[in-house]
Amino acid sequence: MSTPVLSVVVITPFGFAHVRKAVRHFRAQTIAASLELIIVVCNADSLADARAGELEGFASVQVLPVGPIPSIDVAATHGFNAALAPLIAYSDDHAYVHPDWAEALVKTFEGPWVAVGTTLENANPATAWSWVNLICSYGWWAEGAAGGECDNLPGHNVTFRRETLFAFAGGHLPPQTLRRESGLLAKLRSRGGRLALASTARSRHMNAATMSSTGLVRFNMGRYYGHHRSLNSAWSWPMRLLYILGFPLIPVVRLLRMRTEMGGTLALGGLRIYPALFVGLMFDAMGQAVGYGFGPGDSLHVLENYEVRLRRYVTPAEAVAMDDA
Repeated sequence: MSTPVLSVVVITPFGFAHVRKAVRHFRAQTIAASLELIIVVCNADSLADARAGELEGFASVQVLPVGPIPSIDVAATHGFNAALAPLIAYSDDHAYVHPDWAEALVKTFEGPWVAVGTTLENANPATAWSWVNLICSYGWWAEGAAGGECDNLPGHNVTFRRETLFAFAGGHLPPQTLRRESGLLAKLRSRGGRLALASTARSRHMNAATMSSTGLVRFNMGRYYGHHRSLNSAWSWPMRLLYILGFPLIPVVRLLRMRTEMGGTLALGGLRIYPALFVGLMFDAMGQAVGYGFGPGDSLHVLENYEVRLRRYVTPAEAVAMDDA
């Protein structure tokens, strides 16, 4: 067995069919023979539906049974702790990497970075709602964005330098390390770590693609964000009330900011996305208002459920395409 240069962690609470398409794209990498594939599953029988040869072609493959997976971010820490390579990538099961993705990441890490983000393209661009969700969740790191050093990266589809990450964590990652509320990247930056977006490491990302699913996702994203923003900044109740009453202004402010900061990505979606984008931002603003006033509720559970059950949030044809491997 050759020593891997990059470990790729992917999660499936359901079976191999859920990650088959993603794994096929990992297997098609130009440096697949130098990759370690780590699949975190519920039990030892979870990959019984894998076909002959589907887990071949890698430097090594680890299948990690961890029991029930209520949180994919907690499950991912098992994969990170088991990883052997000096670089560890956390990739969504609904993100389909380009053949030179891994090679581009390895080359980018020749620089001083502690974490590098993947540039995300829209894998289901037919609906305006899909563009809304790509832009709202990943717009700063999506196609059309400039690569290079950046102040932040998304929680998923990010690759870490193992040595730095584990030194920061004391040699072993606690279960909450990769969860949204952990502030991992901000903590790494506070210790001098530098982040970058690799414009050459590209992946096609599936996104929620209906109005109802957009409303659910954006509202809960806003609620989760609003709660933690006010909590982390120790807002007084008068400050919270000011933002609650002023929530209708948030979509306007954010839309103007998006046009300035991610105009290239918006242009790819075309003018048709603007009405849907405003609606999506309004859902988010309403969620923020609720988060400021009433806390996060079950928003984290909703968002984590969305990540592993994306087939429920896209069109029927797109759901079929996700299983087309």
